[in-house]
Amino acid sequence: MQIERKISQLRVKSRKEINGAWMKTRIKLKTCFAVEGFESEIVDLPEGVATVADLLSYLEGLMNSRFVDPESGETEFDLEILLNHKDIWFQPMALGTLLRQGDIVEIYPLPLGGG
Repeated sequence: MQIERKISQLRVKSRKEINGAWMKTRIKLKTCFAVEGFESEIVDLPEGVATVADLLSYLEGLMNSRFVDPESGETEFDLEILLNHKDIWFQPMALGTLLRQGDIVEIYPLPLGGG
């Protein structure tokens, strides 16, 4: 509960207000998933998308797919999620990590093999 409150407070601080309007956060999104409406890798995040978890939820809606289990907060299947070329699970807030202007987010399914 305390972590959720802290993330909520950080979300408010993460958006900059310029002349009474919120500045959108622009990131570079690299993925092999087909995302409807995305013409390039450069994405202006809509209001309310402030963390990696928010981004995954936003993409779920666009793709009619599910990446994160809402109860556990864990990814539904094996995903490699990189933020600025570093595994998201090594970030202190993991999926709760705030997205900042110019961040590079990469989302790929992990290839599984066997024999």
